[in-house]
Amino acid sequence: MGGAVRLSIDFVSAAFPEHAYLYQRLTGTDERFVCYALEDCSVRMIGLDTVTPGEHGGGLGPNRLSWLGRTLAKRPGIPTLIFMHHPPFASGIGHMDLEPFKGRRKLAAIIQQNPQVERVICGHIHRPVSRRFGGTVATVCPAVGMQIVLDLQPRAPSGFNNEPLSLMIHYLYDGWKDGPCLLTYISIVEDQPGQYGNFNPLYDVVSPS
Repeated sequence: MGGAVRLSIDFVSAAFPEHAYLYQRLTGTDERFVCYALEDCSVRMIGLDTVTPGEHGGGLGPNRLSWLGRTLAKRPGIPTLIFMHHPPFASGIGHMDLEPFKGRRKLAAIIQQNPQVERVICGHIHRPVSRRFGGTVATVCPAVGMQIVLDLQPRAPSGFNNEPLSLMIHYLYDGWKDGPCLLTYISIVEDQPGQYGNFNPLYDVVSPS
């Protein structure tokens, strides 16, 4: 395992030399997991490694959960976004829910104790979905590749289709001076400029009717 971890770190270092945070590892038996906090943005961002080798559903073990609790406690007054690959909740898409996320109840309890967590951002499902989790909002982002078919029948077959590619934009905003809040938008990614139409003014336009 030690050799494999060393090889993984060397690969990341060579591919992303300007992103030193990607080399951070937990200590001891969990050194293969990448967990880090980015402190130099208006929103504090915490990355959690939810990969469990050989399993599809993902999860967080006691060392990663303990690290998250300590990391959140260091800056309780800073708006925080947690991001990770696997969502800690069932999606309703049967074939994606076959393996539960391990450690989800303890994760929810930690987030519940830290109201500065504005979002838990996830991937894996390849389709946007949101729900309440641990007193905050957990959101799965859409995909910039294929999208998983939205079929909520329990025994629906697994499959994907080529819906328009899209991504999420998270924006810390205090437009009416009620205090900053994190807004989340879904933006379509065009294959070429103007694919979905060009800009059209909304106001001061005479209706064609």
